[in-house]
Amino acid sequence: MKLSDPQPGEWRYSRSETFQTFAEFQKTRKIIPVNRKNIIYLQPIGKFNDLQQKEIVLTREYLKAYFQLETKILPILSNNIFPKSVKRIFRDAQGQVLAGYVLDSILMNRKPDDAVVVMGITERDLFPKPEWNYVFGLASHAGGVG
Repeated sequence: MKLSDPQPGEWRYSRSETFQTFAEFQKTRKIIPVNRKNIIYLQPIGKFNDLQQKEIVLTREYLKAYFQLETKILPILSNNIFPKSVKRIFRDAQGQVLAGYVLDSILMNRKPDDAVVVMGITERDLFPKPEWNYVFGLASHAGGVG
């Protein structure tokens, strides 16, 4: 189905993006569990209230059911793991963390040997680069982290 023309105020109205066809997607390398790399890990980072902790458990249950793979929650890491150089205070005094640091310096360095993927979860707002004000998430396909 073809997307409708973008309207003023929509993301696509002011940005030119190339789209991936289904055929192109089929040619991409997939992350496939194998005998010794077949567990999904969730890595919580930060200070979570009771409701947020319950959401992490529900996320684990969902991923386990959806992917039919063992899914584990790693011990929570403190926000102290973020050095000052990857933090900033943005609009409305909102603290943010550089998303690439989470991938490259935390998740990749702590990825268990039996992990097919590791998904970081933080209660902090993320930004991908200084000129952007936020990002919903970021992943490294090659690294198997997100």
